[in-house]
Amino acid sequence: GAEFESSVRIPIIAWAQRGIWVAAQRLVRVERRMATSVAGEATKGQGPWQRVEPLNLTLTAAEIQSTVTEISTRLSSDIDGIVAAVTSTESPSFDATFGRLDAALAEAALASSQATLPSLVAGDANADAVKASSEAKSQLQKIFDGIFRRSDLYAALKRCSPAEADENPARSLYRGRVMDGFKRNGVELDTETRSAIEGLDAEISECAVQFEFNLNQDTTAIALTPEELAGLPESFVSALPKAEDAPGKVLVDMKAPIRIPVMRQATNAETRRRIEHASQNRAVDTNTSLLVKLVELRHQRAVTLGYSSHAEYMLAPKMAGTPERVTEFSNDIANKLAKTHSAELEMLAGLKKAAGDDTPLRSHDIAFFSRVAKEAQHSLNDSFIQEHFPLDHVVTAVLDIYRDLFGLKFQELQTSGEITAEDAAVPAKWHEDVRVFAVRDAKTDELVGHFFLDLFSRPGKFGHQCVVPIAPSFLRADGSRVTPICAILGNMTKATAERPSLLRHAEVSTLFHELGHVFHAVLTKVDYSIFSWTWPMMPWRGGVEQDYLEVPSMALEQFTYRVDVLSRLSKHYQTGVPLDEGLIARMSAAKFFLSAMGHRRFLALSTFDMAIHSGAAPYKWGDNEGLDIHGLWVAIHTDLAGYPPADDTFMPATWYHMIIGYDAGYFGYLWSEVYAYDVLEPFEKHSLDGDAAGPAALNALGMRFRKCLLEPCASVPATKMLENFLGRAPSDSAWIAKVVAE
Repeated sequence: GAEFESSVRIPIIAWAQRGIWVAAQRLVRVERRMATSVAGEATKGQGPWQRVEPLNLTLTAAEIQSTVTEISTRLSSDIDGIVAAVTSTESPSFDATFGRLDAALAEAALASSQATLPSLVAGDANADAVKASSEAKSQLQKIFDGIFRRSDLYAALKRCSPAEADENPARSLYRGRVMDGFKRNGVELDTETRSAIEGLDAEISECAVQFEFNLNQDTTAIALTPEELAGLPESFVSALPKAEDAPGKVLVDMKAPIRIPVMRQATNAETRRRIEHASQNRAVDTNTSLLVKLVELRHQRAVTLGYSSHAEYMLAPKMAGTPERVTEFSNDIANKLAKTHSAELEMLAGLKKAAGDDTPLRSHDIAFFSRVAKEAQHSLNDSFIQEHFPLDHVVTAVLDIYRDLFGLKFQELQTSGEITAEDAAVPAKWHEDVRVFAVRDAKTDELVGHFFLDLFSRPGKFGHQCVVPIAPSFLRADGSRVTPICAILGNMTKATAERPSLLRHAEVSTLFHELGHVFHAVLTKVDYSIFSWTWPMMPWRGGVEQDYLEVPSMALEQFTYRVDVLSRLSKHYQTGVPLDEGLIARMSAAKFFLSAMGHRRFLALSTFDMAIHSGAAPYKWGDNEGLDIHGLWVAIHTDLAGYPPADDTFMPATWYHMIIGYDAGYFGYLWSEVYAYDVLEPFEKHSLDGDAAGPAALNALGMRFRKCLLEPCASVPATKMLENFLGRAPSDSAWIAKVVAE
């Protein structure tokens, strides 16, 4: 990894701030190895990237800024070297042009993690580092985008004959993606227009960073009495922090592990209304205007580049291809679900009336009466089920399943004990709650990569559960391989003195899903970093088509409804007894219960996303014209979800997805889900415990999944990966049969 002189120091003060555990972990590392790359033509005359291993993910604010400066200087020097060398060469080779470019981008991406991760994980305890890291992300975005604006580099790359790249499918795809990246940045436009686009990009990045920062810093909590939380387990209420300025009350924050149980179980409708209102108004005063500005800037940029809209610009490189295809896809699903959706809403309205409330169904009623209906029809008790999912056991059991499925083995790296030289290059943990694992191939013992688990909520930590890449997968010019590193950032509730951290079944599914992303990232084995696993939240370039990104994880997530899987994942925190098969069968049968409502609510979100990015305000929806962004949200949500959003709120101002790369792309979750069911179908024939086809049948299928859908990452087009796994063209028939029919 690349680390710079200013970040080599580990100040004693910082050790004290982060605790003795950091010092202990540092001490057991093999002494950091300072190495210089000898990369032949790839670095000749340029001076090598300095690599200090491991990366330092706990930099101070000053060290973050010096890291960004060094990346900018080093990357600019590398690109200057490529241009100078190619200019004096009659027929430059692929290695001398695209190969050198990827080498530079790869090392810069690797070094960038040191500057960007603190904004997500450092939290309130390191506010200066968080602020510096947030600013660094915007600066790095500009730096990486700037590479793809350099007309001299574009001209140099064009001199490389396409014929050489075409001899190798991966090189051909790489060349196409890189050249398309230049074009999408306006490199072929005049100087004045390019300058205008660069200015727009800078503004867009600044708005997005500020939007995210505002949400991360939000600490909204409501003080409530135990009576106002009637319906929730006493153990839940007693674990909530006491309100210091309101004796007898406890604090309910807006993090999902706290907010969702309250919305599902609190019998007091006013309590639910207040929680929803607070949750959907986080940072609303600042973020509403930022979102409006972002949408305007994105539209202006797209039009300047020659596109009709930001949606058209964003969809061009994706599987869906065009806004029209997304609209057709969304409308088709909405229509197919319409009848079932109406019946589901009518059922919930009936339950509300039966409870003595004749008022119309409102948004704060949905989660509560959905739970009531599910418990009544399927005899399911969420609190009882949750007692069977202690986090530590679930993590171990999920990893065991992935181990067997993909032919892996894991080693948790501790703060002391024997570790290999390869593992000594892994970054130190940034918080005492974090766990880190080495991943190796079970047959060859080859190091595959590493991942971190940062599962618990902290003040100031990124509030949306996701996976972030730390090190991309790539080959250095000297032939050495850099193995991937990534991290899950979660917001789960920590254990208390009375009870361990217990997960709802939905949280178990989410963990299984996020670990699917982890193994997509860690199992990636590509030569060029631009093909490595990442997503638009990161400032560097790379990753699969975004509407394929969720396919593997969504397919794997469905395992959490299987009897053979749930019997392994469940273990009562007191008795150690797993869920019985009868209860698991009822949970599986309830998988699609009220799913039409869930999917139509999703379509409200994805349709709003497409609408604001398909043209400039004012907006139109149905017969409603002249709508501002808030009016559009209300109209779309009411139409597709079947009920209005909460009064005096604007949920999109709290919506991370609009600023972490899912703009004009949120539909991709549902798009991916459709293909995930196609991928999932072959697994349904086999059990984890073996079957008539033999104990190894599921493992063989898992290895095929690994080789076809995970390891290639972006080095093979998404549709081709699906065809390679399925042996045919992908289809939506499995999804329709499951979701629509059931």
